[in-house]
Amino acid sequence: MYKHNGTVSVKGSVALVAQQAFVLNATVRNNILFGAEFNEDKYNRVVAACSLLSDFEMLPKGDKSMIGEKGINLSGGQKHRISLARAVYNDADIYLLDDPLSAVDAHVGKHIFDNVIGPSGLLREKTRIMVTHGIQWLSEADEIYIMTAGRMSEHGTYESLLQSHNGDFVKFLKERDDYIGDVEKLEKFKHKLSYRQKSTTVSVNKDKNNNETPADGSPSREGSHLVEDDEEDVYDKQEQVETGKVAWNVYLTYFKFMGLRNTLLGLLLILVSGGFSLAFSIWLSLWTGDTVFVNNSTESVKQAAVEKYLGGMSALGIGEISAVLCFTLAAAYCFCEASGNIHKALLSNILHAKSSFFDVKPLGMILNRFSKDTDVVDTGVGWSIVYLAWTTIALITSIGGILYATPFFVIAIIPIAALYLYIQRFYICTARQLRRLSSKATSPIYAHFSETLHGSG
Repeated sequence: MYKHNGTVSVKGSVALVAQQAFVLNATVRNNILFGAEFNEDKYNRVVAACSLLSDFEMLPKGDKSMIGEKGINLSGGQKHRISLARAVYNDADIYLLDDPLSAVDAHVGKHIFDNVIGPSGLLREKTRIMVTHGIQWLSEADEIYIMTAGRMSEHGTYESLLQSHNGDFVKFLKERDDYIGDVEKLEKFKHKLSYRQKSTTVSVNKDKNNNETPADGSPSREGSHLVEDDEEDVYDKQEQVETGKVAWNVYLTYFKFMGLRNTLLGLLLILVSGGFSLAFSIWLSLWTGDTVFVNNSTESVKQAAVEKYLGGMSALGIGEISAVLCFTLAAAYCFCEASGNIHKALLSNILHAKSSFFDVKPLGMILNRFSKDTDVVDTGVGWSIVYLAWTTIALITSIGGILYATPFFVIAIIPIAALYLYIQRFYICTARQLRRLSSKATSPIYAHFSETLHGSG
């Protein structure tokens, strides 16, 4: 409905029970509390009025059971009753109820209306605006508004509307009477058919159970425990976080997606660039240690030596720059190739997954794989390998150049390397696990954002 003119003023808080129930991927109790403080007496009265006690007995952990993504392990009526219980527990001043009894059975609907919505229910002192097609509740309403083609055609009490014999309300009641009569005939036929099928099934199961009764005469409950345990494991299972070192097959898988030819080409180019860097350092060391500049050599000899060393350094510098440029371009191409192949494989697995996979895996975790984790693969993994290779080569060339000029430096390298490796043992473990925990913490954010959009729609 849209307001075309006039003003709308609301006094007090408002609670909405939408026609499409909104539930979170959390426990049943947390869905009802919705961040409010837990009051045991109030909570028990609300769940009893909303006819949820029998449902709690069927769940593995009662009201502490996880209900799964979008309430996957709940029926439509259970989700609607949880949504209604959340609104009732919120204790608002005004309640907007959008056909809250459409997804429940007739006897459950009567129980909820009598104990929650009706004149003697928990909301008897609240303002209740309920949209419904059920004519059985109309006589209990204080005021009835008839909507026709999106506009209010008439309003009044139940008795006053019945007096307008040609009104939309009376026409609606007549149409519903004819419809209900046809539905009742169909329901009676279905009831007879289901009763016959049930009788046959019961007789067969009775013979089967007699053969499977344990020796002590007590009925076997092992099967029911297995079902409950499976449900508990499926819907209460948290995303697992790896611990320890990253297995080598993870890196091998990345290089496999990159391609053998691309991997060998990148390795060759980085070795070439490292060779030029090492040669540059050695050439500079030779220049500084040349005796021509120390002895009383002629200016022409010194000039020739300078030109020789400058030419060599220029050639080595140009070679190193060219090798680094070629390696950077090749690395960018290889990383794009690897990222594309990984994304294709991930997308293919998701598209070919069974529907039960999406029932037990939260949507936030799947979105996290395609967003945050994919971004890490695109921009983090490949260039981290490059930085590792460059740092290693720079370290080797630097140490090689120093040892070439000062061989006694090896005495200082050994304790420095030992201290560095000792510190790395603690740093790498901590940094690696923090990255894993950070990746896991992103999944609930995506899930919450998706649930919020689902609820706002």
